[in-house]
Amino acid sequence: MGIVFIMGAQESSKDAIMEVLLEDKTVPRFRYINIEDLEMHKKELKKFIQEFNKDVQKDITEGLRTQTNIVVNTPVTIETEKGYVPLFSDDFFEIINPDVIILVEEIPYITLSKQEKKKISMQQELNREYVTRYSSDAGTPLKIIKARPGKIKESIKEVKVVIKSVMATQS
Repeated sequence: MGIVFIMGAQESSKDAIMEVLLEDKTVPRFRYINIEDLEMHKKELKKFIQEFNKDVQKDITEGLRTQTNIVVNTPVTIETEKGYVPLFSDDFFEIINPDVIILVEEIPYITLSKQEKKKISMQQELNREYVTRYSSDAGTPLKIIKARPGKIKESIKEVKVVIKSVMATQS
């Protein structure tokens, strides 16, 4: 059994990548936890993050108890009126100790405005800083995948290789 986190901005290609891999019969079966399916009440953010961390830990623990591979699809940060907030507590990844963290970063479309490109770039830099710290604190490998516009098949292939390698070594 293996634990893989696929992370990125909410607008990244990670959801599209996972939709394809969920249907791919050549990928070992896994329990899929999509964090974006959870209700996020940004007004009570601190309480939400504490409960959220407990809920995700519980879901992962249940998967481990049943000897199931797990893939968690999650944003790194969420945007609020006051700015970006990390979704995970400092010790979350040390407790969970995933086998790998995959960070999906977007290469912005040429057609986006300078302001939109700057916003994407800023969030991705922030996400990279958090994920690097999570990886370092937990001693977990970090794989960064650059999703290029119109080239999602390349990103899917890269994620598939990582997931299969983790789950093959955990069998």
